[in-house]
Amino acid sequence: MGPISTDSSFMFFKKNKFDVLIGMYHDQVLTPFKALFNFDAINVTLGLPYIRTSPDHGTAENIIGKKIANPRSLIESIKFFNYIK
Repeated sequence: MGPISTDSSFMFFKKNKFDVLIGMYHDQVLTPFKALFNFDAINVTLGLPYIRTSPDHGTAENIIGKKIANPRSLIESIKFFNYIK
């Protein structure tokens, strides 16, 4: 389906239960994607000569050492990498 403008693509994504959302730029997709799916998403970078997956969260420097971080996105990223490897 598409192309769809960035600002309305998230309405279509959530409503139609897509598995993948492809965006041209990191900021166009990842910020709203994180808002919709919290820690239940990963980022896959295409077009590189190697496989790159990453959690959808940031560095969370404000919670370092507090034992409150949610590792789910990191775990999903590792599982996906092992699946496609």
